Amino acid sequence: MKQYILGHYCANDTQLGVISKHSNRRILEALRDAFPSGLNAHGVVEKTGPPLKTVYASLKELNRELFVDELGQQRKIRGRPLVREVQGLNNGGGERHRSQFVIEDRGRTYDMQNEDNYAMAPGNVDYPSDFVDAWHTTVIKEEENELCTILLQFLERSLTRMSNHASDEIRRWTPERCLQGVDNSKSCCGQCGINHEARDFMRAMLLHLLDHFERNDRFIEFMKNNEFLDVDAYQTMVTNIEKFQKQERNAQENNNNGTISIKEVCSHFTDIGGNNIIAATSGCEECEKEHTDWVALRLCLTCGHVGCCDSSKGMHATKHFVNTSHTVIVALPNKQWKWCYVDKIYS
Repeated sequence: MKQYILGHYCANDTQLGVISKHSNRRILEALRDAFPSGLNAHGVVEKTGPPLKTVYASLKELNRELFVDELGQQRKIRGRPLVREVQGLNNGGGERHRSQFVIEDRGRTYDMQNEDNYAMAPGNVDYPSDFVDAWHTTVIKEEENELCTILLQFLERSLTRMSNHASDEIRRWTPERCLQGVDNSKSCCGQCGINHEARDFMRAMLLHLLDHFERNDRFIEFMKNNEFLDVDAYQTMVTNIEKFQKQERNAQENNNNGTISIKEVCSHFTDIGGNNIIAATSGCEECEKEHTDWVALRLCLTCGHVGCCDSSKGMHATKHFVNTSHTVIVALPNKQWKWCYVDKIYS
């Protein structure tokens, strides 16, 4: 696996303590070289040299702090190893040498359950020189300047809105300014003259924007179309994206100073039967006619129309509601949830 970004970025002091150990960093280098197949404890010993007992302890803490993951296992609680794994590593269990570990670089990016686990880099990032050369060879300078202009406009708008917001809780995130003729000891660095708080604010805004970009359905489609995802990973990401978008919509509506209220009950769910509705088609009929792809499908519980979701280009399920006033849809294929267009509520 190629290393595009040098170094390891830590969410807290515990992670910093784990990654500061030279033996742990050597293990991560070995696992990166072995990606995606990974290594078991004996394989790590062969690549790095420490005693087996030391490797067991290192894998345990690297796994606990999300730097590595165990193949074929899902975490019961984010950030903690599985019980079987702990028993094996601590008590000399017979299965521990069979555990295959891989370096974990994406778990905190696509984990929708606990955003606190995201690993963001607050400082400068070092890149391999060959990668920088490839960048300058392939990226057109005019395109780079155009994108920088767009990002600067985004930062300026965001900073202005935050500075002038009616809420004190929002305004407090605005960085202090370095004012001419004013004591700036609390805002601008006496060594370099830069407002470190403002610098970190800009980076946090842009890095958080990048997190949203990686959750964008078009980005996921881009990854799939370029064969950077397998089928299972694609389906998992689509499901997670929809969960995140649902949470984000609810949070946005709750933060609109009471201008939008979300109903806790909806009569449309009870008024409509829907349990025996048969899908009129196996896919989105409009997408097939337009020769476009869909991300996910929605079934109208009034007439059985199947349309694509709002993450799809056509948004045909929503257009069907606009044209027919059929209020309730259900997610396909598993019918995990319903959505009412009128009351804007899930069930």
